Amino acid sequence: DNDINPPAKNTKIVQVLEAAKGELGTGYVMVDFEKEVIVVVFRSSTTSQDWFSDFTIQPTDFEPLSQNEYWKLVNTGKINKCKDCQIHRGVSKFTESLGKDFLEKIECILERYPNFKIVITGHSLGAALASMVGIELRLKGYYPLVLTYAPPRIFNTNLKEWVDELFETEHIHQEIIDTGEIQFVWGYFRVVHKNDYIPLVPPFYKVAGLEIFIRKIDLPHEKNDLDYCGTTHESFMPSETDTKLSGLVDQLLHTYEHSAYFVYMNGCKDFWIAIVVFMLSYCLLYTSDAADELDG
Repeated sequence: DNDINPPAKNTKIVQVLEAAKGELGTGYVMVDFEKEVIVVVFRSSTTSQDWFSDFTIQPTDFEPLSQNEYWKLVNTGKINKCKDCQIHRGVSKFTESLGKDFLEKIECILERYPNFKIVITGHSLGAALASMVGIELRLKGYYPLVLTYAPPRIFNTNLKEWVDELFETEHIHQEIIDTGEIQFVWGYFRVVHKNDYIPLVPPFYKVAGLEIFIRKIDLPHEKNDLDYCGTTHESFMPSETDTKLSGLVDQLLHTYEHSAYFVYMNGCKDFWIAIVVFMLSYCLLYTSDAADELDG
């Protein structure tokens, strides 16, 4: 509706990413010509490979795709080497299957509109993929705004600290404290809804970036329902059962809270089954001492 959202008539989807069998990630690249913004969007878990990657939670060594750019920055002293950095194995599947090809396509679009702002966003698994793409573009010299919703934890401590350095998280946080305003020019942000389990798992991984916390359960979510938490994060605070939740499973697993982020998203199909499978995987992970492996 152009009356509700005037820039819509000047917005075009220029690239679609569809996950094939055995591949991870679904999304698109949109260009807003009126506001001069390029938006890269990743959706929640939808394919069987998406769900499989969600549950493949053992750590693996982090290797950026942008190796040449990474080592050039390290060797010139512009960034620190990411020592003993590990990442959620399932999320790393993205870089193995689609990452390099998709990054090249994004770069072609960015080169076409060099003065446009870059926003990378996603929900749940999409938030994790947005983080990965944001890291790669940052290594390539861009200044993206990575805005994630309900992001799972995917970094070990070393990688979390390295990502925060890469995005100058402490500097941006201090600017927000000094000015009392979030500019959303660039940086790494995560939006977390009260009672949403997903941003708390896997518990032995870490989160990077600056947190914005939605403290109101029900939609709609307005500006005064948000708290800026910065480099800290809110503890999970179970609330009384919400009357809008249907069914015992929804009440126990807080599926409504995971899907309600300013609007209601229903891309995470079979969410409750996913959580049960995740918990089984989680138990297996601990018995295999993978949590100890993650912390070195």
